[in-house]
Amino acid sequence: MDRALVVGISDYGRLKQPLPGCINDMNEWRGLLVGSLGFPPDDVRLVADDRASKTDIEARLAWLLADPADGDRRVFIFAGHGARVRRRQSDTGDLDDNLDEALVTYPPPIGDIDSYLIYDDDLADIADRSSVGGTSCKITFIFDTCHSGGMLRSIFDVNGNRPLPRCWEAPPDVASRSATVPMPVRRIASLEKAESSVPRLIIAAARQEESAWDAQMDDSQRHGAFTYHATRALRQDSQLTADALINHVSPLVAVRFPQHPGLLGDQQRFARPIFMTKEK
Repeated sequence: MDRALVVGISDYGRLKQPLPGCINDMNEWRGLLVGSLGFPPDDVRLVADDRASKTDIEARLAWLLADPADGDRRVFIFAGHGARVRRRQSDTGDLDDNLDEALVTYPPPIGDIDSYLIYDDDLADIADRSSVGGTSCKITFIFDTCHSGGMLRSIFDVNGNRPLPRCWEAPPDVASRSATVPMPVRRIASLEKAESSVPRLIIAAARQEESAWDAQMDDSQRHGAFTYHATRALRQDSQLTADALINHVSPLVAVRFPQHPGLLGDQQRFARPIFMTKEK
């Protein structure tokens, strides 16, 4: 059975860092999955804004990866803020010597950053704990989010048509953790761990040090720049390979934004259709 979980967060509640294009992105991906790629409508679940808490998303990820069979397609798409922070070790409270990448979910009324960040390691663990290993089920992650934080609040011009970076502005105490000296970054590529028994294709809208941009596009609506061009290319050719999609989208995005989409994970899938049909 094919399943997809599509998350779009335009309203970030108490964080006051909205991204107007993310709901449009969510709907664009849903329309593509159902309309062009043959996913059953009831098995493409949408999670938006205040429904997209960390707890809710993790519960739906468990549904997404449950009961896999050979040839199934399972897709997780996230349009929203990304972040890079130094985590505290759970046993000692000491700051880690690496920056961890994370997806920024809708925050609860109170709570520190760990109550609304889903780290790349967490996503990798969810996939590895699933029963997908041992099947030919195809897992695809698509992230239209940047992987850095600490942008200036002045760029969040929500009422105008100004482009916005999908970078979470960290609270001052967290920003100070990550702005000391350069340090290694654990990229979202930890999802591609070599020792994993669950291969996955990862499509990232931007490099680890870059912003992914939210802007008004040619249809006069707000979108993620990557999602806008990617969904339109896939509507034209649903059998595009991952490499071909990146080669098509990258120059279109680069006309306006310093953003470079890329691929991670299972390299054997780079030259194959992204949303592979069931194997015969």
